[in-house]
Amino acid sequence: MKNPINYIFDSLLRKNFLSYVRKVFHELNPSEEFIDGWYINVLCDQLQRMGEGEYQKLIINLPPRYLKSLICSIALPTYILGLDPSTKIMCISYGDELASKLASDCKTIMETEWYKRLFPQTRIKSDKKSVMDFETTKHGGRFSTTVFGAITGRGADWIIMDDPLKPTDAYSDTIRKKVNEAYGNTIFSRLNNKNTGKIVLVMQRLHLNDLSGYLQKNDPEFKVIKLPIIAEEDEEWLVKNHISGLTSKYVRKKGELLHPQRESERIVDSYKNSMGSFAFSTQYQQNPIPVGSGIIKPEWLKYYTYSGRLDRVILSWDTAAKTNDNCAYSACVVVGLGNDNKYYLLEVIREKLEFPDLVTKVETVHQKFEEMFYNRTITLIENESSGIQLYQMLKNKISNLRPCSCHRSKEQRFNIVSLKVERGELLLPTEYKDWFDDFKNELLTFPYSPFKDQCDALSQALSYCSENNVQATPQMALCSRGTGYGHADISHLAARYDPRKYIFGGKFR
Repeated sequence: MKNPINYIFDSLLRKNFLSYVRKVFHELNPSEEFIDGWYINVLCDQLQRMGEGEYQKLIINLPPRYLKSLICSIALPTYILGLDPSTKIMCISYGDELASKLASDCKTIMETEWYKRLFPQTRIKSDKKSVMDFETTKHGGRFSTTVFGAITGRGADWIIMDDPLKPTDAYSDTIRKKVNEAYGNTIFSRLNNKNTGKIVLVMQRLHLNDLSGYLQKNDPEFKVIKLPIIAEEDEEWLVKNHISGLTSKYVRKKGELLHPQRESERIVDSYKNSMGSFAFSTQYQQNPIPVGSGIIKPEWLKYYTYSGRLDRVILSWDTAAKTNDNCAYSACVVVGLGNDNKYYLLEVIREKLEFPDLVTKVETVHQKFEEMFYNRTITLIENESSGIQLYQMLKNKISNLRPCSCHRSKEQRFNIVSLKVERGELLLPTEYKDWFDDFKNELLTFPYSPFKDQCDALSQALSYCSENNVQATPQMALCSRGTGYGHADISHLAARYDPRKYIFGGKFR
């Protein structure tokens, strides 16, 4: 005769993933207390909903040491196999040691007496009991590997990626790109059925372009759960009780900690002080770009609605040494100097170009602005790397072409931009331009932005003007149209300029 208490308890564990997670925790950590938290309820609810077919792709971003691996890489695979032992699960981590530890814990759970009682149809096949690759008697199983491990010939119904990138590798463009490519070229293709297969990515954020950032940008099907250690805005979470069917609401106000019983304000402050704002914002706030921590503050930005005259136009190029995906863009920032001696951002051109195409692009942009401003343009090329050869090829083709040598760091060169923006001397367009969002994002996050080409080009333009005393000439600025001095009325410029096609709809004198 079955023990009625065990029967009720087993029924609870089978129906409610949250209860099952608690049981797994106590099995693996018998001397530790399970400190419940609302966020654990959220994660367990979302994963159970996923298993029930509500959605197929899920990203979970939360700080380290908040039970993400126990929930997603140990409890979840064993729970899935318990409910359906024919399920094929692939678990991927950044290294062999982590992958092996998580797999070993899974196997430990599945070999306990309570698990066998709970799921009597699920048994590990006696001749297929490898820790990294065990199979059930129903031909399902859990296969463990690393993000770059061999998975050819393997298929999965669930793919669980737990920390696919090491923190120490986060700032390697090469490794980040390889991880992202491994997902797109290899891992995703391992789903047995793309229409029903499920993918879970759980990780702390490490970089703007880590796998989480890459997937959020390129695959809108991913549902994202972002749990910063300190709430950056009011949060509201709805959680379903999978036994009663009732729904509960959890509210976290801006500034509240994720789990103060686990890590108090004093401990969180110690992280902040020891790690620095960028690392803390990335790994604990799940925000790779620190809010408000860039050199330029959002409240400094000023915008123009100007009907005066442009005296000069500066075309400043920052060119990339190579054109593969790991390298920077080539960028040209176009700045007009008004007769009020303020700078007006007119356009930003930003592309990855092979050298012959780069030469053509520089000539084309020069010709376009030269037609508009009649010999009042100055083109700047950084006298470094590819810029040296570029200058040599174009010095006899482009009038007012200037090489610029920079002997200071990018941050030091950016000081002049910061000064001009804070003083309201660099003005931005009011009308929406296709290129403006990327430019503004880089401007406000410098020096933490993954690319710095647009800011470098802007620094070069303003530094050149300052060092060479380039100023407006009021006597020319007062001349009327038709004098040939090349002044442009920005009120007409805004109406005729089409940045999407790089076309100006008329000449301005």
